[in-house]
Amino acid sequence: MEGLIGCRRSNAPQTSLKINQLLNYLHMKTVYESEFWTIKLEEDTKIIRPSWFDVSSKMNADIYKKEMLKYTEMVETYKPYAALIDLRTMYFALNLELQEWTNTTCFPRILATGLRRVAIIMMSDFVAQLSIEQVMDENKGQEFQTKFFDDVDKAKAWILS
Repeated sequence: MEGLIGCRRSNAPQTSLKINQLLNYLHMKTVYESEFWTIKLEEDTKIIRPSWFDVSSKMNADIYKKEMLKYTEMVETYKPYAALIDLRTMYFALNLELQEWTNTTCFPRILATGLRRVAIIMMSDFVAQLSIEQVMDENKGQEFQTKFFDDVDKAKAWILS
C-alpha cells in the first residue's frame, strides 16, 4: 500500500529518519571551517559539531594547537549545551605533549562555558583513537561526561537524553 508521499509503509521509518537528518542539517550553522575541519552549531539544540577531514593527517603540532584554540573560541562564543565530535576521518594522533596541552590549555576554558556532555564518533585509526581516549581520561577531560560511539544518531540521542 502506498503512503502519502508515494513510499511503501515499510519504508516510512527510513524516510522519516532521512527527513529528520535533513532537518538537523538545515538547522546547522557553520561557525568555523579550515582545510582540516569544519565546526557547525545546531542552533535549535545548542550542540557544537566539529568534524575533521582526512587531510588532518598532514597537520603538525602547531596547526593542531591553532585549530584547537579556534574550537575553544567557538565554544566560548556560542556556549553550546554539548559537543558531538566526529573523528571518523581524523588521522592525526596526539602525542603526550599535545594531550597535556589540550588538557591544560583548552579544557579549562571549555569547562568554564558549562559544556559537559561530549559524544565522540570514533575513527578507524587505532593510534589516533587511543590518543583521543587518553586525552579524555586526563584530569580536566574527566570533568566531561563523555561517551564514544560509532553512529551519529545514537550519539545525538544520548546527548539529548
